[in-house]
Parts: sequence; structure tokens; C-alpha cells
Amino acid sequence: MNPLLVLLSVAVAVAQESFILDDGDHHALDYVHPAAFGARHVPIVEQNFQMMQDGANRWNFESADGTGRWEEAAPVWTGAGVRGGYRYASEDGPVAVSYVADKYGFQPTGNAIHPDIVKAVALQVAKAKEEPEGMWDERGFPVFGYHHHYSDY
Repeated sequence: MNPLLVLLSVAVAVAQESFILDDGDHHALDYVHPAAFGARHVPIVEQNFQMMQDGANRWNFESADGTGRWEEAAPVWTGAGVRGGYRYASEDGPVAVSYVADKYGFQPTGNAIHPDIVKAVALQVAKAKEEPEGMWDERGFPVFGYHHHYSDY
């Protein structure tokens, strides 16, 4: 075998390994199995998805460790938006968050949401409710002739 080819192959392998293990500005791109971090397999004990003819849908899942997520969505023209939530166990205790996402924005509530965020969302919703109606049609598209400037930048 050609000694130059062997030397070149070893050099490439060493260079690649040093890139993967580099703690500097480079980031390792290789897949690392979750078990390497102490993760364990958690089975899904419930999973559902339902699509309605009008485009609305609902889905949920729950795993054996109590982690779960659910969501219900309706077509934009109904004005109902999306409702959902999730829960999981953290080092600080159980986390449960519910949310609504509609024409007034994303509105989360729950024990993991900082009170200042809840206040900011309430102000956002109040301000959005003051906006003139009719800027969107029944499908959620902007109405021609209505111009709203959110920023002077």
C-alpha cells in the first residue's frame, strides 16, 4: 500500500477528530445518543389526532412520565384561533402551561410563566382590542384600503 496514502488518511482522521472534540468556537456536528446524557426511553401512552372537515383539528399526546401536550385549532375565519397546553416535570417541580393564540396574539398562562409576562400579555390584548375592527376579512386577510403603521422605522 502507498505509505503517502496511509499517512494522508491518518492525518485526515486526526484532524476530523480534533474538530469534533474542539471546545473552542467550533461545534460538534456528530449525533450523540440521548442515553449518553442519562436519558431513558419513555413510552407514549396516549396519542390522538382528529381533523374535522372545516379544517379544525385537535391532537394530544401523553407519555408514561406524565409529560403531555394538547392543542385545538380552528380555521382563521372562525376567529377561534388555537388553544393548547403542555406539562412536564422539571427539577424545580411540575410545570403546566396553557395558551391561547388568536387575533390578539400568543397568551400563555401557567406556573412557569413569569407574572411580568402575564401582565405584558394582558396589556397587549387590551391594546389589540382597541384596534379598529374590519382590518381583516372573514378569512384573516388584510382588507384593501386599510393601512396601519405599527412603526415609524
